[in-house]
Order: sequence, then structure tokens, then C-alpha cells
Amino acid sequence: MEELLARKLNSLSKTKLTDLANRYEIDIKNCKTGMQLKRAIKLACQDDEKLLTRIFNRLGGGNAEICIICTEPMGRQINDIGCDSGKHFAHWNCLAQTGKEECPLCRQEIKLPSHAQMHLQEVQWHNRMIKELEEYGM
Repeated sequence: MEELLARKLNSLSKTKLTDLANRYEIDIKNCKTGMQLKRAIKLACQDDEKLLTRIFNRLGGGNAEICIICTEPMGRQINDIGCDSGKHFAHWNCLAQTGKEECPLCRQEIKLPSHAQMHLQEVQWHNRMIKELEEYGM
């Protein structure tokens, strides 16, 4: 899988590599070139099999074709997210609508981007208000 990941990384621009590294919290502060970014991502993956699987799947190497919530195609947006198992993927807005930061299939944690966290908080607030209104018979 590491060799396949290396091929996929070679096809990415410096901007996409930077987005990918930031998404998975890989230390790239000393990386100035695309080659250095690729090396940093590969090194991080050597130490973490789960990270390797998640990045590989994110780049289209795994079963990341369909959102597990709405069953629509995922696309290749960096904002689409996967669970810590690296096996299940969802659109961030679909996950935020569930009101939880966990995979609905395996219950593993999913780290939402900041804009999705704000949306999730709005959904949770809305759900609390509905529950309170129902409790008061409204």
C-alpha cells in the first residue's frame, strides 16, 4: 500500500499536499517543497498504519466512493471526512446533521473541520430546542 500511496502523492500539487498534511495533523512546518511534503507524509504513514489507510482511502485507494449517510458519491473534496478506522466516509454536512462526531457504522470518533463543528453545534442546539418544546407540549 505504501508504494501505491507514493504514486498517488506524486500526482498531487503542493497545495493539495499541504491540505492533506494539515487535515491529518502531520508536522510540515519545515517543508518548503512538494518533495519535502511528500516525504513528511510518507514518514508519518510509516509509523502509523491507521493513518496510512486513511490517507490512502482519502486519495481514492479504498472504498471512499459513497457517503455512508446519504449514499451519494463522495467526490474528492478534502472536506469530506472519514472515521478513525479509515473504512467509512461521509460528507461533513451529512455527519453534522446526525448531531454526533462519530461514525454511524463503527462508532469511532470523527474529527470534524471547524466549519462542520459549527454546523454540528447548530444542529445540536436545534435538536435541544425541539426536545424542550415537546416536553412542554408545544
